[in-house]
Amino acid sequence: MSAKNSAFKQTYERLIGNGKAPKQALGAIMRKMIVIMRSMLKSGEPYRFEGQTLPQTRGAT
Repeated sequence: MSAKNSAFKQTYERLIGNGKAPKQALGAIMRKMIVIMRSMLKSGEPYRFEGQTLPQTRGAT
């Protein structure tokens, strides 16, 4: 699987390691992406990789 996001790749590899079929693992990744996109739309926040912080804006306290 070619993946740009290591969090999704790690999850995929973990699922495959736990005995899931590749299509089953891919379906789980797609669902995870949909959940993340829905929360982004609901909150108005951009996506952040695990451990990534947003830059501070000027004047923010």
